[in-house]
Parts: sequence; structure tokens; C-alpha cells
Amino acid sequence: MNGLEIWAPIAAAADVHIPDSHKLPIAIIGAGAIVDGAHLPAYAKEQLEIVGIYDVDGARAAEVAERHGIPRVYSHQAELLEDEAVRVVDVAVPAAHQPAIVRAAIAAGKDMLGQLLRHGYLLGAGRAGQSRGHQDRCQPADAL
Repeated sequence: MNGLEIWAPIAAAADVHIPDSHKLPIAIIGAGAIVDGAHLPAYAKEQLEIVGIYDVDGARAAEVAERHGIPRVYSHQAELLEDEAVRVVDVAVPAAHQPAIVRAAIAAGKDMLGQLLRHGYLLGAGRAGQSRGHQDRCQPADAL
């Protein structure tokens, strides 16, 4: 028993269907319990391709990668964002750390999934994306 069992009901309830045409390669920033116990099982259920993972705790990222068969552990966030194989970034870190990551991902032209992306922390992120011509992928800053 590794403590991840508490997330099993969340993973089981993730009844999402994604059309094959929308399945893009994902890399994850953050390797905490919610990623390990809910995000990754849900992605596996939907047969989404996870190309890599990064966490400030590299050993934790490696452990999660091994458990879920993720082929690459990035040593730096910038390395993940520079990887052309990555189309979508799952931002799974505490809210206080999200703004810089979201802005960097927008600047890198990545689509994003976010856990608890909060308006107060991300003010301006949408404008950054809009300035790069990604209006169709960004909500206005005041709606984030």
C-alpha cells in the first residue's frame, strides 16, 4: 500500500472520451500524488501518449515515470518545453508556481492542461498567448 489508493475513486470516475484526432503527445510538469494516482491512470484509460515528465524532485519524477512507463524524465523544465515531440503540457504543480510555467509554455507554443489554474495567479497569461497568435487556445486573462 503506497497511499495512492485514495485517488482511485477519482481515476475511476474520469469518464472522458477524447476523439483520436484530438489525442496529442503530453508531457507533465509535476510528479505528485494527483498525477501519479489520477492523471496518469486517466490518460492510460484513454490511451493518451505521455512523452515525458519533469519535477523539481528528479528522483520522484523517475519513480513515477518507471511506474507508468513514461519514456523520458526531463532534467529541466526548459528541456521539456523545447522538446518538439511535446504538444500539450499538463501543469500539475501548486498554484503559486503555475504562472511562470504557464507563461513559458505559452511562449513555447504548447497547448496546456491545468490543475487548479487560478485567475489571481495567472493574470496576463492569456494576453501572452494572444500576442503569439494563439487566440483560439487562450481564454482572456480575466477569465483564467
